[in-house]
Amino acid sequence: MNSTLVIILAKSGSQRVPNKNHRTFINGESLFERAFRKVANSAWEPDILIASDYPNIVDPIPIRNRVFITEHPEVNETTTSETVMLDLLEDTGHEPDVVVLVQVDSPFFETLDLDRAIAKVQYTQVNSAFTASKFPRYTWNRYSTGTVSDDGTERLPTQERYIFKYIEAGSIYAMDYKLFIKQQSRFIQPCEIIEVDLRKVFEVDEMWQFRRAQLLAKGEE
Repeated sequence: MNSTLVIILAKSGSQRVPNKNHRTFINGESLFERAFRKVANSAWEPDILIASDYPNIVDPIPIRNRVFITEHPEVNETTTSETVMLDLLEDTGHEPDVVVLVQVDSPFFETLDLDRAIAKVQYTQVNSAFTASKFPRYTWNRYSTGTVSDDGTERLPTQERYIFKYIEAGSIYAMDYKLFIKQQSRFIQPCEIIEVDLRKVFEVDEMWQFRRAQLLAKGEE
């Protein structure tokens, strides 16, 4: 069994963006095909487990010996990605050293980002790693009472700050398999950030975001 398993969760779509993951995104590729291509090009040559409720989603991709296809488990509003991953791992019997979750609706990751995350967990004392970007802004909280407050961060010039905030990219989460099974969390301490450009932090949840992502992807060419 390969030491690395990448799980690609690829439900066909959502109520807000029907057929989101298999409709054409750019250059004839869907969001799913784009993610699969980048995972398949990994220097780690991982096993790839594709879970989808749309059987034809895999038709356009080259199926290799390392690619496994299964039905996406039933989900509801309380189902987490961790729950889905645990069900898939139990059902398929995979027991890698490192398990990675790739979310196709965060389309701006690169193969190198994936390779860096896997390397962190394989070769260092880190137990999990995920993509995120430095967020050089102050954040505020709004409470149900209507009051607002800042995050308490001391306001220093950027060059003097010693604590930086990061925003999750939502694309890649790598974990030590045994600890993931035990803790059932994507974030297992010690946890490391794989820093990516802030422009790569984009998640497609609405149709306007899908269209915006298409424009951004065209700008990459």
